[in-house]
Amino acid sequence: MKDLFEVIKKLHPRFLRLQDETYFTPEDIDWKLSSRAIEETLPTRINPISEIIFVDSRRRSHISINVFGFTMIIAQIATGSAKWSEKDGCSLLFSTKNPPVIKTLLAMSQETADRFGLNPSDLVKVGSLVCEVVVGKTPKSALDSEMQHLERQEVERRIQQGELIIKDGGIDFTTPAFEPTVGPVGLVKNVHISYVDPETFIKYGSMKAGERSHCRAVKMGRDFVRVMSYVKLIDREGMRGLVRIETSVEERYLKEHKASILQLFSDIASVLPFLTDDIPIPRLPEDILPIMFLEQALDNYLLSRDYVSNMTLREG
Repeated sequence: MKDLFEVIKKLHPRFLRLQDETYFTPEDIDWKLSSRAIEETLPTRINPISEIIFVDSRRRSHISINVFGFTMIIAQIATGSAKWSEKDGCSLLFSTKNPPVIKTLLAMSQETADRFGLNPSDLVKVGSLVCEVVVGKTPKSALDSEMQHLERQEVERRIQQGELIIKDGGIDFTTPAFEPTVGPVGLVKNVHISYVDPETFIKYGSMKAGERSHCRAVKMGRDFVRVMSYVKLIDREGMRGLVRIETSVEERYLKEHKASILQLFSDIASVLPFLTDDIPIPRLPEDILPIMFLEQALDNYLLSRDYVSNMTLREG
């Protein structure tokens, strides 16, 4: 195991404590990528959904380490699941005896990894803290990729239970692909790529609670397609309460699974408004209540920034 301090201490690194995971610069929605319509009429029948497994992660970035312009980020990710049932409400699918997956990571670009002789999955000491190296185009993209990887693994574990799985965020993986009544289905709350033109997107904001748009599809790699639909969670004009649901399916099976996907999307659209509220609480209504419940529980498994700051500045 490498000791990061031994590698960089002669270069006088600068440590910066990160205070808020939500700092970012909002950008315009990307209208460039288009999709094709695959649905002419919406299903008229709704199958009531009584149980859903939600999968999500929480990330906490603790420390930024800058060595002559090469940046590394110490962060943690916790990934787990919660179950909502119409009868019993929400319950966690992990506990202190069977905790969620927790990773302590040192994220960096490939150029930084090459510079300091580090490889993905290496374990390195930073002070008294042991971190696993993750590498990407940037430190942030490395963390994004690792979180998507952990969520995919969690979906794979839960899909065996045969219940509907909704993953917070987009479906950026092709395995596991769509299975009837099970999904997995991604719930996109912050739309960065619309896959439709601005005029169509604006029309979606006029839908009523529980309504969804006609399904569309877009290529996803060579052999898969992403099928998607926009859903309105509340009766209010505009983008508030507008989310997207999506799933991935192998293109050669799209015709076979199309009816199942369209029906499941309508079933999901009908139940989601009952899992949120239009009240002045931060992140509502897009962050539906079962996901907020899960995220708050996952937060409890992440180290405090004070503790990590002390650990990284302590000689091991």
